[in-house]
Amino acid sequence: MALSFGVRNRTASLHMQVYIFKYCMLLRVLHKFVIFLHRKCSKNFHYNIQSEKTLKATSLDASVFLPSPTDFSQRFQRMQVIVERILVSYVSALQGVAVTWHIPHRFSKQMALKSELVNLGVKIANPSSTAGVIDIMKDLQRYCPTKETGELHTILCNGDGLSIERMIGAKRSRARTPTPASRLDGVYPAPQEFYKEGILLQDIMNEMFTQTSIADRGSLYQIKEFFNHKSMKKYVMENFQHVWDLLNLKVHASCF
Repeated sequence: MALSFGVRNRTASLHMQVYIFKYCMLLRVLHKFVIFLHRKCSKNFHYNIQSEKTLKATSLDASVFLPSPTDFSQRFQRMQVIVERILVSYVSALQGVAVTWHIPHRFSKQMALKSELVNLGVKIANPSSTAGVIDIMKDLQRYCPTKETGELHTILCNGDGLSIERMIGAKRSRARTPTPASRLDGVYPAPQEFYKEGILLQDIMNEMFTQTSIADRGSLYQIKEFFNHKSMKKYVMENFQHVWDLLNLKVHASCF
């Protein structure tokens, strides 16, 4: 059975905007773009961002970037399953009707196992400085598996938004070093799912949660006022669970 693992860099919790992740993604794109231009100018530049398996964008068909008919079919089936669960949960006449409570997929067996958390200890380093973040990433990289060719097997390193930004900056500062280990290629910074969900929820709130829609029956703002969710705020990270509960209420109510 194939198992996977990752590491997490945890520092002190800081108040921040969720859109820092979009900023980090932009930095990553600009980073690779600058490296590409520099490689064209300097023959002594060692950082390689392109493997032999990399394909040119012009050689790819447009269907690669667009949702396939299978994607639409799977989305429709998933929505059917969600509606069935909600109806069975709330309509007494449907109690006992068999519904799909778990949608099988190729990782179902692995995800059924409980994750094992191992404390890797405390690294004495300053997480606010580039040098300190590099020391932390070097320490985490010791746990990266090595392939038979000597190449590092890249693993995810989760953290909050500020930690991710600092790790990306640390990798940029090591971009010109000659070896994958010195470039910290074994550790790939990635925000945790909680923060990704926060970004998605914030996008929904920005687009659909407006005070001008208070008179529109069924809108998020009208539901907030009607069910007396007075303390709920538009900024998701200040009241994550409250926003989640309101959207759940909206989805469940829309099925009737």
